[in-house]
Amino acid sequence: MFKSFFKSMVASLLGILAAIFIAAFVIPMIFATVFSTSNWAKREPIESKSVLHLLLDGEIVDSAPTVESILEDGRAKIRLQRLIRAIRLAREDARIVGVVVDLRNPSMGWASATAIRRELLAFKEAKKFSFTYADRMNEMGFYIASGTDRTVMQPYGDVEMDGLASEIPFMKGLFSKLEVKPTIFRVGKFKAAVEPFILDKMSEENREQTRVLLEDIWSEARKGIAAAAKVSEEELDGWMSGLAIKSVDDAKRVRLVSDLMFTDEFDTLVRSAAGWAPDASQQFVSVARMALEGRKTSSKGKRKLALLIAEGEIVKGQGGRGQIGDDTFLSALYEIEEDPDVAAVVVRINSPGGDALASDILWRKMTVMDEKRPMVASLGDIAASGGYYMAVGARHIVAEPTTITGSIGVFGLLFNAESLFKNKLGVLFDRVATHKHSDHGGITRALTGEESASIQSSVERVYRRFINVVAQSRGFEKIEDLEAMAEGRVWSGTRAVQMGLVDELGGLDRAIAKAAELAGLGDDYVIETFPKPIDHFSKFFEALADGSDTAAAVSEMMRFRSELIHGKFENLPEALGLVERVKASGRPATLAREPLSPTSIR
Repeated sequence: MFKSFFKSMVASLLGILAAIFIAAFVIPMIFATVFSTSNWAKREPIESKSVLHLLLDGEIVDSAPTVESILEDGRAKIRLQRLIRAIRLAREDARIVGVVVDLRNPSMGWASATAIRRELLAFKEAKKFSFTYADRMNEMGFYIASGTDRTVMQPYGDVEMDGLASEIPFMKGLFSKLEVKPTIFRVGKFKAAVEPFILDKMSEENREQTRVLLEDIWSEARKGIAAAAKVSEEELDGWMSGLAIKSVDDAKRVRLVSDLMFTDEFDTLVRSAAGWAPDASQQFVSVARMALEGRKTSSKGKRKLALLIAEGEIVKGQGGRGQIGDDTFLSALYEIEEDPDVAAVVVRINSPGGDALASDILWRKMTVMDEKRPMVASLGDIAASGGYYMAVGARHIVAEPTTITGSIGVFGLLFNAESLFKNKLGVLFDRVATHKHSDHGGITRALTGEESASIQSSVERVYRRFINVVAQSRGFEKIEDLEAMAEGRVWSGTRAVQMGLVDELGGLDRAIAKAAELAGLGDDYVIETFPKPIDHFSKFFEALADGSDTAAAVSEMMRFRSELIHGKFENLPEALGLVERVKASGRPATLAREPLSPTSIR
């Protein structure tokens, strides 16, 4: 009786707390969303003689930005495809007479820069003006600007044009001082991710692959920059090697910059080019506003092309921000598979790799799905190791010339911190085990020769699997031919095509067109993006609908509130699961030692 009363009282209390929380936090946020939406709906139509304002200030990403990702570092997250769609729509819209690329402080890879520049070049074909304005410019900035008619800089701005470089910190000395001994397991002499832990400088293999990669990327950028300035590539290289382009005046002298203007002077230039009256208000159209124009077409009765975004490190489980969790990704694949209207799939991959098993699982599912409907992989800034492993599950692979890909290799990394604990912290460890090697793989003792050999054997087995998967998927008749370009080496998209690792060069739009072609869709289809964003409010109300799960519902929303306040959004299903297991077992939770780190494909 008392037990029943207590349960009822707790349930009522939780219900009250939930109601208070909804009133204090959820309802205001819903109202804010509604008002925000209504404001968008009331916006005036785009006027004639409008100019697209392409503000590049923030991180250029493939995934849809979330509140979590923005609060994480405070920087704006701009979807690359929204930028591209806005430029493309502006090119076709008679009301848009030009575009202004406002280069502030963008963060992006070279493949993203290549995609943006390509769209700007296409925009010029519409006989509309295109200007770039910036306070500071470097090699990537000039590369993007080379896609526009004129590059204008602030008269006292900064210029950096001295070439591309890759600098890596090496921590061998640090670990030596800490008395921590890294233990490395790898296959592939070019697999350089572990080198900072065991060396004090680049290996010759890593130096060579980095040099070739940088030269390939610069070759692509140099071509565009030199053509825009109407100088030879050799001249450009000579100026950069001699540090002849130190200021905006130098950049103007060699025609990298068209004009030097303050912002008010640049506004006058834009007004004149757009044909605005001197006293008329500015008629700039944002990327978000322009992109809305492309959403008016009804999708009713049309076939679908699924666009699946795979961005971040590959991990087991649900994954979090900046990760491709195999469970989350598989759920999206199953959702796509169950939709009879989806005729083709494009997987956009932007990943340095990660967990070997997760990569293999995702490759397998993509391969099986490709038997029913065509799958095309579009490689972004980087699709290396596990990222490339996933890609070969597709029927066709498209990459930018500046994409970083390949890296067919495997490594494992463990640390022995026994001396750190003993000599610097005064901590000793003792143990009891049922078998001779029950505790191997931890950080509190060194591995024996037998244990090291066992782990190395496991790494080699994963590498052999990786090689066989690529050979099978890409049609290499001789494993030896593939091994010659593997060994963990990274390649540019340009070289990857030459070696048969990638089918063709192009951006996401080319991958989508190829998928539509393979599925026989023509132009009559709509694109639906996966995976769908997680909605914490939906999870809350779903849980609240089940009275037995009221506590979980409140827990979910309290977690969301806490993370919102602190600017952090951690994935806590594991913690909630641990609580449930502890309640079921009737004993306190304990923390076991971390299991052996999974083999990584990076």
